[in-house]
Amino acid sequence: MFKSSQVVTKHGYPVGRGTSVKTANLFLGVIKCGYCGASMHYTDKSPGQYYVCSSAVRRVGCQVLSVPVPQIEGTILRYCKGLNPGDLLPGREAAETKIRMLQGQLSAIRGKLENLNEQADNLIDSIAGTQSKEIRQRLETRLQTVLDEQSALEGQYIATQREFELASRAGQDTKEHLENLAQLFDALGGLQGQELIDLKLRLRQEIQRLIERILIYPEGDPRMTELDKKALLQMCEPNPETPDHKNFEAELDYKITHAKDELKILIEFKSGIIRVIYPRRGIRESMEMDEDFGTAMTQAIYKQGGGGEFFEYDEEEQQILAEHYRVDFPKAAKTT
Repeated sequence: MFKSSQVVTKHGYPVGRGTSVKTANLFLGVIKCGYCGASMHYTDKSPGQYYVCSSAVRRVGCQVLSVPVPQIEGTILRYCKGLNPGDLLPGREAAETKIRMLQGQLSAIRGKLENLNEQADNLIDSIAGTQSKEIRQRLETRLQTVLDEQSALEGQYIATQREFELASRAGQDTKEHLENLAQLFDALGGLQGQELIDLKLRLRQEIQRLIERILIYPEGDPRMTELDKKALLQMCEPNPETPDHKNFEAELDYKITHAKDELKILIEFKSGIIRVIYPRRGIRESMEMDEDFGTAMTQAIYKQGGGGEFFEYDEEEQQILAEHYRVDFPKAAKTT
């Protein structure tokens, strides 16, 4: 449990001697800025927790574009929880072909070893039964050749067996990491204090075993800026009086004003498989298509881009959307 000098914040993490915000960062070491490649800095300041590019924080390049930690965590963990282990194995058919090939090689090596063992036994019997010194020398030379071949094949068998075990184990390891991640993620909501910290550290270990890196593009990829807009207009339709220019300009303006809706999360798994998620595109589509957007958001369900899962917004996520995206959530009617 916590020492008396420690204070627990509203997020369930202790602050005080010997503690750090790093404890709370699930993606420490793997989460990067998609624009410059620098690590994303984790900050826990009012009104909440955010990721922001560390280069931007140090003012050595990049833009100060923050993304809420709860949404990033929830999106990535729920996405990984719903994955099939086979989805993360590169070239499943090629992997299965390789396993069958290695099985054939092991069988062939075993056959050759059995044959060499039989030859060695026969040579030993022949050496023991001959009276001729010349024949014995020839038999001993032949026996040494057989024993050398046998030793080389045994080394080849061990190496092939190791390769076979690694190829066979790859899918099982991925399955176990995904199962562990899902179990730990499900347990997050029921813990607090030191138990929550311990569980988050275990969850971080599973993430680091499964994921090579996570790239965050807070305003999409590529990011649309006023400079980009100007260059594109000059290149595609330089005459500002034409309808094409005005339509294209309106389209680019929309991309700039709704840039946060293009949040892109790229996950590169240890297996080399890459997955891309657009967690906010569903929000924009709902705003465009549903006249009663407040009611739609109260239902709090949208389809995650690329993941095929359905999420529900909790109170903290509603607060973030209301504050940063001007989403109006109707308050529940008070009972008398």
